[in-house]
Amino acid sequence: MQTGEYILIVEDSASMRQTMRGILEAAGHRVGEAADGDAALAALESQAAQLMLLDLSMPKMRGEDVLAAVRKRSRVPIIVVSGEEEREAKIAALANGADDYVTKPFDVAELIARVRAVLRRANPGNSRDELGDFRIDRSRAQIWHKGNAIRLTAMEYRLIGLLFDYAGQIVLFNDITRELWQRDDEQSRATLRVLIWRLRQKLEDSPDQPKRLVTEENLGYRLKL
Repeated sequence: MQTGEYILIVEDSASMRQTMRGILEAAGHRVGEAADGDAALAALESQAAQLMLLDLSMPKMRGEDVLAAVRKRSRVPIIVVSGEEEREAKIAALANGADDYVTKPFDVAELIARVRAVLRRANPGNSRDELGDFRIDRSRAQIWHKGNAIRLTAMEYRLIGLLFDYAGQIVLFNDITRELWQRDDEQSRATLRVLIWRLRQKLEDSPDQPKRLVTEENLGYRLKL
């Protein structure tokens, strides 16, 4: 049984809807579908969604018109998922109220990372703020240990904030790099290793034998506070 956020897919291609449904359900989300703009607006009226994935090229009502219509009545987060690669199309979608833009064909890990990021921004109250002796003050971008502030760079804070939100769970290498740098390549992986090393110097009693920020070999990192 899916218990995660309810996400509405607005896409005229049945095969693409099926693909996206499988990806989202595997990530634990509940999923609804709409094949055109009219169906999308009706679906939003019948059940509140936490996120919409919206194609731009659809019959009856183009995605741009759906976006405008939704924004007149709702602040539901919207990720445009479209085959239109032109920079102007992306700028227009973001300017008209989209929260993010993913180009088809998309990488599965990238799509899930962007879904997580948009949901996290839309629901900051769902983020963890305290774990063990550690506390994050998100308004000040600061982490505290037993009442003592730990000095972090902006990127270190973004990384530890991400790991806080999934504390106890493995966060995959490529999920982290795509969240922080919108790409997954050797340069971003190398930068990630440096950030992890620096965080261990600040968070671990014995950085060379980490017990709080541990590596899950060939998979990712797990925060255990």
